[in-house]
Amino acid sequence: MIVLPNLIHPVPVFLRKAEKALTAVQDDNLHEPVGQVRRQQAPTRFLAQVSWGKDQRQDQVAGGAASASDGYLLFRPADLRGRHFEIEVGDCIVQIGEGNAARSTDLYVVALTWMGHYPDQNGASLVRAYFEDRSPSRASRGSTWG
Repeated sequence: MIVLPNLIHPVPVFLRKAEKALTAVQDDNLHEPVGQVRRQQAPTRFLAQVSWGKDQRQDQVAGGAASASDGYLLFRPADLRGRHFEIEVGDCIVQIGEGNAARSTDLYVVALTWMGHYPDQNGASLVRAYFEDRSPSRASRGSTWG
């Protein structure tokens, strides 16, 4: 019998998958790179444990140390596989919560950490998806391209 770990206070979150195969790399008329990724139209609902706030990890960049994320979502990979969804860097988090507590977001997965490797799980039993708001001043909430 496989026992899955429990999430603490799981909350519904809605993700839109980046469709890299359908994204144009170069504008045909201007011959310059296109900076927007095409995404699924309908978001997919999952339960996740949410943690807001800068994490303690720091990445070394040219200008010095930079905080890696604005928070993270903790998922059970078994739940993701059950919906045929593989979370990847670049996926968009468009909503956290449901009903009156729903919060529209424009957050992007920037890093993944696979955790909880137990012998009966055949690999990781949890995945932490770090997110950040890349351009809070100019992006429209849940915007799409195409």
